[in-house]
Amino acid sequence: MPVRFWSCTILQVLVSSIVLRTDVSGTKSSNPPCPSGWISYLGSCYHTENKTMPLQKAEKRCSADGATLFVANSKDEFNEITRRAPRNFWTWVGLAQFDNQATPIWQTSSGIQPSALKWLINPFSPAANGWSAASRCVAYYNGDVESTRYLYFYPCESMFYSICERNSTFNNALAQQAGQLSFLHF
Repeated sequence: MPVRFWSCTILQVLVSSIVLRTDVSGTKSSNPPCPSGWISYLGSCYHTENKTMPLQKAEKRCSADGATLFVANSKDEFNEITRRAPRNFWTWVGLAQFDNQATPIWQTSSGIQPSALKWLINPFSPAANGWSAASRCVAYYNGDVESTRYLYFYPCESMFYSICERNSTFNNALAQQAGQLSFLHF
């Protein structure tokens, strides 16, 4: 039976007021504040789950919070958010590669080109970085030193931490649609 990957139930978010705040990037934002325990960066909110779980469960957990798995839109965002991941552990991000694809794709269409990020083996090649029919999902290792921080493919059933992202632009688009939106399946 194929495993369902990245399904997202449409969520309606009611915001009673919009406040002016400063996020971790130091810029002013008129977006609603992040929930308790989440951090703000450039208009989005991020949360690292404190329990390990397979990717499908991590995606469902993020979805229950009105979020997706982390999708990096720039190197700066990737570096800022992943540096907060648990040290010396793997963390799921919203990136995977399927049989009919030449390169990995993000859970949402706005992500940075995956080859622009730091993988274990550079220049980037899926096969050199662990991709196989059994290892399709991408996790980030946050080592103690910069040289030990990288992305790598693992089986989606692996038990890793995860980073959830509430992206205001993406969530607003979802709220305007009805029903259920499925991103990817394998």
